[in-house]
Amino acid sequence: TNIKNLTFYNEPVLEYSTIGDKPTYYAHMINKSYDALKALNLNKKIGILAAEHTTINFNMESSWFDLFEKMCGSKLSGLTHHTYYDPNVDIDYYEYFDYYTRMYGHTKTPMLITEYADNWFDSAVLSKDSSKRWNYSDASQLIAAANTGMKGILGWENIGGTEPNIPFYGAGGYTSYFPHDQTSAKSTGYFYNGAALINNYIGTYADVLQVNWTGDDIRTSAFKRSDGEYTVIVEVNSSDSERELTIDFGKKLGKKVYKYTYDYSCGRSGNQTGADSIIPQCVSVYNTVGKSLTDKLSSDYRVYIYTTATPKKQIAFDSVWNECSKSGNVSLSTSLLDCDSEDTIVWSVASSTGSEKGSVSSSGIYTPAASAKAGDLVAVKAQLKSDNSVYSIALISITN
Repeated sequence: TNIKNLTFYNEPVLEYSTIGDKPTYYAHMINKSYDALKALNLNKKIGILAAEHTTINFNMESSWFDLFEKMCGSKLSGLTHHTYYDPNVDIDYYEYFDYYTRMYGHTKTPMLITEYADNWFDSAVLSKDSSKRWNYSDASQLIAAANTGMKGILGWENIGGTEPNIPFYGAGGYTSYFPHDQTSAKSTGYFYNGAALINNYIGTYADVLQVNWTGDDIRTSAFKRSDGEYTVIVEVNSSDSERELTIDFGKKLGKKVYKYTYDYSCGRSGNQTGADSIIPQCVSVYNTVGKSLTDKLSSDYRVYIYTTATPKKQIAFDSVWNECSKSGNVSLSTSLLDCDSEDTIVWSVASSTGSEKGSVSSSGIYTPAASAKAGDLVAVKAQLKSDNSVYSIALISITN
């Protein structure tokens, strides 16, 4: 089976009614589900995660998790929790670091953060408030979880721009990773940069490594990926001057280390719209690194990633959103990021039938189909010839 774990639907601590005590009811569900899996000889292949809790109240949460551990025992594979920073009540990195530390020492079962985000971080980015970036960033949430024994962490991705009519969490109104139109693309790029870069250069099933650091304006976490490569994340607060960073790996790496950096302040184009899914490209390479690496860091707030994993190849459109008259054409331009000098692009119209939407030349010139009409939205795909998993999409709105 390709199923790794079974769990409950979103936040059952809040959203559902049960007969009798909620956690007791859910614990019975876990036990019965485990027995059913065991009858099919699947209990060692598929785990079961406890129902999620969402508060940062240690006494409330520990009693919730205590009941699951008592009633379910070894039938339980993990505990789950949703975490959200909230500057309105000072729930930040420090609060969660302390909370995670206490919970790790209290429970016997691994805990997974199955949802994390910061619905207020958007306003901090737009105001360029470095103190809020430092205290409420997604990088700080990852670092806190990794260094306090949490088993895993998943970001909450709002898809499709703003949904102002949803009354809880400001869903989509603050942290939307993927836009559904040009307007909703205006507040996505800096969140996508952070989340995607972490996803790409840590990946799934990575081991957390022990780290020690000095300084009040820096924090870090380190990982050994499932493929054996290493990634170090360093977050630094703003300061009066540039700083020197030394990373001591504890042993000779004998590998190249690739450096990436971002600060959430803008999308790739620098205009704070981030209207594409391009993540920061490699800014420098350290060849054949030994036991340590030294770098000079900016005086500004930034997140740095150092990894031995090979850079991800990307194709970036100069303009993601375009217009074309139905009797004209439009020339699309791209940049190849972290690609090889011999890499080339294959162009196509992203349609099941292709020609009904128009055509695109080998040099990226799109021409609408004869049947095109104003209001049509066409997707053009630029794909790497040597690797069809590397591609990017440009959208073209047909006008009169």
